[in-house]
Amino acid sequence: MAKIRFEELIYITAKENTLNMSDVEIVVDGLVQDLYEDAFDDEFGSEFSETTYQASPRKKLRDIVGLFERDDLQIFGTADEYHNVAVNYARQNLYDGACRILQRGRRAIPYSVDILADLIKYGISGGQYEVGEESYHVLSGISRECWNWRAFSFSIDYLIAKADQVEAETERSELKKQALALADQFIAKENADQAYFDKSTILRAFGNDDLNNQTEESVLQLGLKQVKAAPKCALRLADILFEKGEYQRVIANLWQCCTNVFKPQPDINGNYAFLLLALSKASQIFAEQRDNYADAEQSILSVYRDFHTAMDSGLNGIFNKTAKVALKVIETQTGIEYPYRDVGGDDIYEA
Repeated sequence: MAKIRFEELIYITAKENTLNMSDVEIVVDGLVQDLYEDAFDDEFGSEFSETTYQASPRKKLRDIVGLFERDDLQIFGTADEYHNVAVNYARQNLYDGACRILQRGRRAIPYSVDILADLIKYGISGGQYEVGEESYHVLSGISRECWNWRAFSFSIDYLIAKADQVEAETERSELKKQALALADQFIAKENADQAYFDKSTILRAFGNDDLNNQTEESVLQLGLKQVKAAPKCALRLADILFEKGEYQRVIANLWQCCTNVFKPQPDINGNYAFLLLALSKASQIFAEQRDNYADAEQSILSVYRDFHTAMDSGLNGIFNKTAKVALKVIETQTGIEYPYRDVGGDDIYEA
């Protein structure tokens, strides 16, 4: 069965005065895929004009948002469908569109935990703090037994973001107290990687919990102890340890992160994990301050393999540049040539 296209969606909506979220989800998925293809084409210097924009996937995504503002239009859909569509908008940084779609969803399903949680997240991300605040207060009136990880995690994000808007230390202390209480409820309910990671984020934002003698690092370590697979805690702890120069501990923590890439939906950026692994191994080797690296060739090649894994899978700009600069230094210092060509055929000397 052929999938519905944007033009068909607009035609059916105009003719029947109804909109099915299942159709919207299919069309938006397709437009997002078209966006990725357009971004690839732009690398080759294609022209972009007003005419091009009118036919672009991004323009069509904004046109779809307009449908949700029509009071005369009947919209049928589940909370999951509203959530899935909003996620696609947010991934394109179209937070205003995500919020407008979700707000229409709230009219139909006013106490959906997922819709309220998403409104908190995307309201904050898009600078619409009033949307996040109002949704947080509604969500707070719903029993914690009904909350899922998004409700806990995004509510904590809201409290941290709100702290940046208040000056009085008493207000900040109260927000910290509320956030820690939510984190402890989250841990008690799910005992999950995300729960410990969120609690560590609170302590990074507000400072240590002196009352309970907890720090960001101690909470991350507790998460690794209590949860069998905790890649978010492991990666954040690796960052902290790397800054301290504790490279062997970094390497031990990162193996859990690197294996996370084999999940259908990884919890972390595996490319960054391999980059940090390579940088840690290289730092450990160079900390020995040797003049001759002939006997370290296998170790250097192992470092190169980790860099290649990170770069060939696709690193963001600044991290890709960091990797290339590091590789230049290693080649120059050791005389051992980097044996790979990464995605796009870039030479490491083109940083």
